[in-house]
Amino acid sequence: MFHQVEENIEQWLALAVSLLSQRVQNIAIMTSPKPPSCRFKHMELVSLQEHLALTVLVLGGAVVRQQLVNFEHPVTQEELRSIADKTVRNYAGLSASQILREKTVLSPNEQKVTDCIINLMRTEDQRSNEDSYIDGLHYLMNQPEFNTGNRIVSLIGLMEQRKLIEAMMENQFDEYGVQVIIGKENKAQSIQNLSVVMSRYGIPDEAIGTIGVVGPTRMHYGRTISAISFMSSMMSKLICDLYGKNEQDNMGKMQNN
Repeated sequence: MFHQVEENIEQWLALAVSLLSQRVQNIAIMTSPKPPSCRFKHMELVSLQEHLALTVLVLGGAVVRQQLVNFEHPVTQEELRSIADKTVRNYAGLSASQILREKTVLSPNEQKVTDCIINLMRTEDQRSNEDSYIDGLHYLMNQPEFNTGNRIVSLIGLMEQRKLIEAMMENQFDEYGVQVIIGKENKAQSIQNLSVVMSRYGIPDEAIGTIGVVGPTRMHYGRTISAISFMSSMMSKLICDLYGKNEQDNMGKMQNN
């Protein structure tokens, strides 16, 4: 079935989250695979007024972001071009955190541009949870903890505001493999009456997504862990195929992270 949608990652994710929720009879969530942090690729500075320029930032994956920069003193287009060229030489291929660690001596105008770049890149990194898929609320509504009272209303509110995914991701972890968070072990107070089972999938340092299940604390953990482990492995294989990576090499990388 997965190979019927091999060319469309959005269909992969929609299918995977639907199958997972059906298997575990709880809410299933998946985030799209993305780089762990965006990378600087190129930039241009365009003069709009004497003290105002438009920053055009190109990130890895052909992502383009723009922001205005105000300078204290007049800046010519030639000066802006020189700043942009130096910035590209210094920061090409780096993440926001790596740019912050750079020890390059910067002029006040160069520092303003660098601050702008870091702000844009951090904002982009925070967008990683927006491309996500969720299914299975109807399974949860049939369970005794949620068929009456305010718990289901609260949960629906979290889903509609996309806060459920944010709450789950507060439990994010560095290592690969399945993680189980029960009740008050959740960092987000809004889901401390629930359990979360989650894992990463994809290619380390290149395209990483998260797969998870949210349900009552009495959920069938063995079945849920098995289902997430299988789905994580399947999605990692499909991402490897998409990126032209060797599956066995990728498994070794994941085990070493």
